[in-house]
Amino acid sequence: HADFTTHVRHGATSCVTRQLTKGAVLNGGTGVFQGKFFVPRTAGQYTDADMQHKALLLEDGAVVFAKPELEIYADDVECAHGNTSGALDDDQLFYMRQRGLPEKTARALLTQAFVTEAFAEAGALEEVLRAEAEAWLAAA
Repeated sequence: HADFTTHVRHGATSCVTRQLTKGAVLNGGTGVFQGKFFVPRTAGQYTDADMQHKALLLEDGAVVFAKPELEIYADDVECAHGNTSGALDDDQLFYMRQRGLPEKTARALLTQAFVTEAFAEAGALEEVLRAEAEAWLAAA
């Protein structure tokens, strides 16, 4: 069970926020995402915010609950939120298997490609996060 909760308060004029949260869940696992952007009436004017949550259900029996929220009181903002969840693409798995990759390796590579998009803005931590993701995939 992994539970990830965020609360971003836009307390100044012209705030810009980009939040991308990704997760991968195995059989018997549960992923929970609760995210909230709060934009107050006066201080939050001209806020530009985007919250995205994406989950990969790697096996039957994996469960994801997501609740992205926007609480907006300002009237001159651009705010969006979204949530997607699904399984690995069968066509992509087939393509990789036809080129000689074992199923476990193909699934691990597709999962790695999915999660590492979220590491792009991590700066110095990007390599550490990639290594952790690779270790988890090797053990899964």
